Amino acid sequence: MSPAKPPAKPPRAPGRAEPSTPKPAPTAATKAIHTAWPLAVIGALAMASGNPLTPTTAGGDTTLASPPPAREAAAMPAATLSSDRVSAHFIDVDQASSALLEFPCGAVLIDAGARDQTSVDHLVGYLDAFFARRPDLHRRINTVFVTHTHVDHNRGLEAVAERFDIGGYVYNGHLTGSGRVGAKWMADHARQTKIPTDSLSESQISSSQGYTDGVVDAVACPRVDPTINVLSAAYPENPGWDEGEYDNENNQSLVVRVAYGKTSFLFTGDLEEPAIDTLVEKYRASGALRSSVYVVGHHGSANGTTRGLLDAVRPDIAVMSMGRPDVHVPWTAWAYGHPRRDVVELLDQSITRPRDRIEDVQVADGVKRFSPYTIRHAVYATGWDGPITIAGDASGVLKVEREPGG
Repeated sequence: MSPAKPPAKPPRAPGRAEPSTPKPAPTAATKAIHTAWPLAVIGALAMASGNPLTPTTAGGDTTLASPPPAREAAAMPAATLSSDRVSAHFIDVDQASSALLEFPCGAVLIDAGARDQTSVDHLVGYLDAFFARRPDLHRRINTVFVTHTHVDHNRGLEAVAERFDIGGYVYNGHLTGSGRVGAKWMADHARQTKIPTDSLSESQISSSQGYTDGVVDAVACPRVDPTINVLSAAYPENPGWDEGEYDNENNQSLVVRVAYGKTSFLFTGDLEEPAIDTLVEKYRASGALRSSVYVVGHHGSANGTTRGLLDAVRPDIAVMSMGRPDVHVPWTAWAYGHPRRDVVELLDQSITRPRDRIEDVQVADGVKRFSPYTIRHAVYATGWDGPITIAGDASGVLKVEREPGG
């Protein structure tokens, strides 16, 4: 039995700032409006947990920081963030990736990775806490994306799908790789429970703005109507890379762009240099890669970010999902050498927005070799900062919010 077919998308009302393929009108269940979790609530919960946090404002960003504060960056002009916003929660799942996108009427999960079972439990606990403060969403994730079939991107998929209501599933169609057990389970689960599923290949992406439908873009809030597109998917034929690069599952990653007005997020999975070069060339004319927040590819590895990609994206903020460098066991940031110094330097030089707090962090000079680096611009990482939320409104105002725990 094949997966449930994705719904077609009805025409969109005119007047949107972001051109794209139309998406579905909101259902009755998605008409409730709920603003993003306010910082006052975060602070109250933190006080109740015995871990008080001090709200501060620096660099135009409202920040929750445990005292004493680190060195402050140069101040930026203050800007007001609208209550109508999208918030991207970068969950600390150790040397893995998972990000939850929060909207007034829905939620989208991009990757459900985890380094081990402890990280899976942490991911599920994070989502439990999220839905506890957003009861209006009824524990429903509108769409789950898995960029590619590796365990650091899908180890928690089964636990998430069994615990929460999944409205749609988007993946690259591959059932091989280190995450094959989870991928096969989810494919079977989606068929049995009739979850609408998109198994995307590059041949389906013909638009200069990427591919979308009612599964890819399943969020349509009355006041916050994002545009969600897949810009790259699995290649059914080798586009001219070396054979080993074509067989590399990282290079078959989905690339997902989420936009709300002038705020946008770009997720490139674990794409490496050959696939990055192909992606940049594909969208050179349309400029579709331009995004205000770049989710750094391949956990900050040496081959996951290039100068050409940053020139195309021109991000205001970059964020990495990776583990802490002081965990000295296999399958960690320490074991892989993430993030690499040259990539961190490239990001720090390319991004002009100051970091809310200048920090001395650890970066990799190679596998299992780390040394200090002073990061001055808006480059963040779960392995340095813990769980991070980046919120943005239609005018493009961005706020970085450090979360208590996770």
